[in-house]
Amino acid sequence: MKLDRLIALAGFLTICSAASAQWRAGITAGAANNTLCLDTQYQYDWRYDDRQGVTIGLTGQYDFTDWLALRTEILFQQRGYTMRRTETYSAETLLRYRDNYLVLPVMASFSFGGNALRGFLNAGVEGGYWLESRCKGALQYAGDEKEELNVKIDFLDARD
Repeated sequence: MKLDRLIALAGFLTICSAASAQWRAGITAGAANNTLCLDTQYQYDWRYDDRQGVTIGLTGQYDFTDWLALRTEILFQQRGYTMRRTETYSAETLLRYRDNYLVLPVMASFSFGGNALRGFLNAGVEGGYWLESRCKGALQYAGDEKEELNVKIDFLDARD
């Protein structure tokens, strides 16, 4: 039984080493500016401002042919917004919301063109997991607390 597993492992490593030119790996990093679009007709004294976040992750790609590949990433994404009162008679209010997500897109990557100019088209699906949401700031008191997921606000924009 152990010999069968050893032979299978040796075969797998041989296939992987023969296909090593077809594998690609990389790092993804970037900055995001998140904007919240919300109807504030009954909250005329609140202002929602942009908030910056980061996206970092690992990318892997397997090339089947010159023009077709399977690509996946595992990403950590930050989103958020700032909420503040604009009326002068109200107590100072400034709330900074931050949402953290773990995202896994899987896509087919199509390549076209020649050696001088080459284009790419990626199409696929994406799944994500909401890790946490935090609110820092002052709403007549200073605080830093965890927030519950708000589906109306937190899922307005799937990707930045």
